Amino acid sequence: WEQECCDEEAKRDPASEDTTPGRRGRGGKEFRGARGGARGAGQRAAGSRRREDGLFEPLMLPIRHIAVDNMCYPSLCRENLVKNQSLFTPRHDDVIVTTYPRSGTTWTLEITRHIHLTHLPFLPPQHPLTTQDHKISAPWINNHNNMANRDLDSDPSPRVMKSHNHYCHLNLFPSDTRTKVIHVMRDPKDVLCSAYHHTLQVGHLFDYKGTFAEFVQHFLAGKVESGSYWDFNLQYLQNANKHNILYLTYEKLNSDKLRYIR
Repeated sequence: WEQECCDEEAKRDPASEDTTPGRRGRGGKEFRGARGGARGAGQRAAGSRRREDGLFEPLMLPIRHIAVDNMCYPSLCRENLVKNQSLFTPRHDDVIVTTYPRSGTTWTLEITRHIHLTHLPFLPPQHPLTTQDHKISAPWINNHNNMANRDLDSDPSPRVMKSHNHYCHLNLFPSDTRTKVIHVMRDPKDVLCSAYHHTLQVGHLFDYKGTFAEFVQHFLAGKVESGSYWDFNLQYLQNANKHNILYLTYEKLNSDKLRYIR
């Protein structure tokens, strides 16, 4: 599996081992910062500092991060937003899209937004769902930038929200059975490749210095943005009876969009 991922990455990005700043990836898009380029210079994210051995505290990971209850979160998150059980008051018509990062989150949010717009065509123009800006229409509720000066309880219904929280930080009580949760999973090989490119593209957030082959090992060991892919999704699957959760896979949704949208 590891070799297959490396072979696939070589096809997608022949320059994956190139350490030249400003190299170009798929589509000719230039990404800098992860390998010493200019992107993100002077804009270091909050979080841990790199040790002499190249790892970041507190979890000794190859990427910048924060730790909440000994679990890895991106440096854009804040512990008070992750653990705050009163961050918002759940409503019966809320939809929360939960995913391990790079599993089809934005796609699912946009589908959900359009379903609402189709069935509720008379939403006022100032309603958050009427904008394509997901920071407004479907805020990442644990992201400091999304939640600055945002009071979710003041938002009108229906609300759509995004979360990359581990299940234990879902911020829902078992009694919140009417709140809808859509949990999307994706083939880990595709998650891995997407996560690698994402880590490079936002280099100032993660400050990753390694190669793709090294990233594969970090992914397998759960030393990436949201920890172990397998543990993350297993927690949601094991608690299926506690909440109103719809489980989807990226692959099934992509193969028969109309069926799963219905």
